[in-house]
Amino acid sequence: MAVASSILLPDLSLFSEALKRHMAENRSQNRPFAVVVASVRRLRAINVEFGRDAGDKVIAQATARIQSCLHTEDIVARLGSNEFALFLANLHGPAHAELAIHRCITRCRDPLIIDGKRINLKLAFGIACFPEHGREPAALLRAADSALARARERACDYLVHHSDTPPRTSPATIEIELEEAIAENDIEVCYQPKIDLRAGVITGAECLTRWRSPSSGPISPGVFVDIAERTGLITPLTMRTLNAALCHSREWAPTHGAIVPAVNLSPQVLADPEAVELIIQTAEMWGVGDGELALEVTESAMMSNPAENLRTLQLLHEHGIVLAIDDFGTGYSSLAYLQQLPVSELKIDKSFVMNMTEGSDAAKIVKTVIDLAHNLDLKVVAEGVETEAVMRLLTAMGCDYAQGYLFGKPMPAMNLITWLARSPWSTGNRRGGLSAGVGDTEEADANHGGGCGVPR
Repeated sequence: MAVASSILLPDLSLFSEALKRHMAENRSQNRPFAVVVASVRRLRAINVEFGRDAGDKVIAQATARIQSCLHTEDIVARLGSNEFALFLANLHGPAHAELAIHRCITRCRDPLIIDGKRINLKLAFGIACFPEHGREPAALLRAADSALARARERACDYLVHHSDTPPRTSPATIEIELEEAIAENDIEVCYQPKIDLRAGVITGAECLTRWRSPSSGPISPGVFVDIAERTGLITPLTMRTLNAALCHSREWAPTHGAIVPAVNLSPQVLADPEAVELIIQTAEMWGVGDGELALEVTESAMMSNPAENLRTLQLLHEHGIVLAIDDFGTGYSSLAYLQQLPVSELKIDKSFVMNMTEGSDAAKIVKTVIDLAHNLDLKVVAEGVETEAVMRLLTAMGCDYAQGYLFGKPMPAMNLITWLARSPWSTGNRRGGLSAGVGDTEEADANHGGGCGVPR
């Protein structure tokens, strides 16, 4: 059957009425259908980085893309600022609903162009099917909501509801648990090696947070960082990460040499003068010298308030902190603005790097970025390097550094010590370079790092 635009309704009440009418008209036939709840991820961050007008346009384009994947008898409705409800009619069961959602996911993967800026659209879907998961509209919506919440927690594109799924922990409980975890230093910091491609050795490590909720188990970083940004916890979370990173880098130095930790800054922290001053004070407290700490800021975050952010970045640069533009290639920076920034590195987004050997234009884009960066006296870091073929191509292009599963997954501090002891990419072992194998350790998610805190 050909795909065509579906019916668009403005709110939940009209959606529920339409759903009731369909169920009444088809009660005797008992034909399967599905109710799906979808949410646009990172809408709050998009509003902060690009403005609310851009957020509204993202929602409008997301709606259009979802509609284009459905059939004329299907229905889409707005549930809130970033959520939709979908009614998928005339299905053959849950597997058929999954196929429909796969169409939506595939259609939404292409980046949006909003006011000349490239924005990646990410959605999550929760699916509930009639009659397996409910026989009334309210029950089906609750089941779809539950599936969506679990999809977000697990960073999945979608999940189908299961009738035996235990009750979900409420968002309010998750927020309370996250606040307690930050206060009690129960947030784990993991490290992904950054490799110097010319020397074939580790030169730094990106710091990535991990958290296990007492009531819900592991929570996706995308979920709890979004909660932290929404509730004002992002600054204390950043400071916990920063202190742990500086503590661990100090412990590694005597045996393994300088491994520069790189901590990510959210747009909210970058825009908060008090938070920036706290970062500078913390670096001074740990005795951080020039070039011994890196901060990564996304390209889109830098462009959200160029004049103010330029002053903030200049202040951090004056204190000897290395600055990197993260996810470069996804935010359409002005080259004139780029020339003014006191940054040392560009990090090429993995969406380009991972497709370099597939005959697409990705390799041309990566080479162009490398040449551009070098012309501006910047170093280049390639993210998402998973194969030796990609590594060889990057090396031939003159790329300076690389990160990815080829070298090592994000791992707790204790596991990085194990990695350093046996990896060919470690300065204490033979040099890695093009002849090295994969440097990952299967213990990466098994243990926790040390108990680093604020120095006394």
